[in-house]
Amino acid sequence: MNLHQQKSLSLIRELAARFFRDQTSTKSLVTVTNCLPSRDGKKVTILITVLPEKFEAEALFFARRHRTELREFIKTHSRLQILPFFEVELDLIEKGWNLADKVKDNGKKLEKK
Repeated sequence: MNLHQQKSLSLIRELAARFFRDQTSTKSLVTVTNCLPSRDGKKVTILITVLPEKFEAEALFFARRHRTELREFIKTHSRLQILPFFEVELDLIEKGWNLADKVKDNGKKLEKK
């Protein structure tokens, strides 16, 4: 991945985070963790995490439903010449890391007792 692609993905990640911050409700926190481009560059998958976890399905449904508004938001707030199409998925890798941290923290608490 060249420098131009890295900068474009970074800009898309920042603008997507701003869009979800402004558009989502206050009952859940949607965080954009990463952006993954397709091989041909025509599609970018935006990875999100949602807290609390019980609102994941609702937030993912919201994010997928508002992809066209997200694309328009990014188009108006950036100077990208080729704007890819967006997919939104949950970041399962980040979720796995959080679960591993919880298990590690619980193990430390048990050792202290």
